[in-house]
Amino acid sequence: MRSGSRRFILNNGIEDRFYDRYSREEVERQRMEMITGYGEEPGQVFVSVGNLVPFKDYFTVLRALRKYDRLANFYYLIIGEGPMREEIERKISEYGLGGRVLLTGRIDNVVEYLRIGDCLIHSSRGEGISNAILEAMYAGLPIIATDVGGIPETVFPASSMLFPYKDHEALYRCLIKLPELKVTFNPDAEDYKMHLERFSVEKMITRFEEIIGAVMSDRKRPA
Repeated sequence: MRSGSRRFILNNGIEDRFYDRYSREEVERQRMEMITGYGEEPGQVFVSVGNLVPFKDYFTVLRALRKYDRLANFYYLIIGEGPMREEIERKISEYGLGGRVLLTGRIDNVVEYLRIGDCLIHSSRGEGISNAILEAMYAGLPIIATDVGGIPETVFPASSMLFPYKDHEALYRCLIKLPELKVTFNPDAEDYKMHLERFSVEKMITRFEEIIGAVMSDRKRPA
């Protein structure tokens, strides 16, 4: 085999800091500090992390939440910035979700927002191994995401629900089922921890060393 003819996959590793979690009491305290109106009207907290671009399809999420707003109190935190901000803000206003949806812009403390969430919503059109999903999983959040790309192999089945891209009705049904999922999901279960270990920084370092070894071995072989 000629050098360079092999292909390797190396995912980004997730840092240990995302594994630290707040107590229930600390979650409530932080929510009241970070979310305007939460103290007067508590509710579920959904989080999305991603640039404000068409690829991320925030409009499908907003359409589902407009319908969900009739059933339960919630807050939706969108972490990211991009060229579609004004369009997204207009849609939030059109749907009457102004008091429910917060656009944080680009922030450095993403992990603090994940720690106060009840669920990560990921509506992307396509994805490899999503860092946003992995970081949320390390923070102990259930995942509701599009059934595309590498997402099905990234999520842990017992703590996730997948929906077809742009299907806001399917997403709405996932939101309805979320409380039931949270009752059965245990982020401290051994099988969940073993799943996350596949994406740790240490595991990726080991994989990188294996790739380097394989490449060097190939170079030593006769052409």
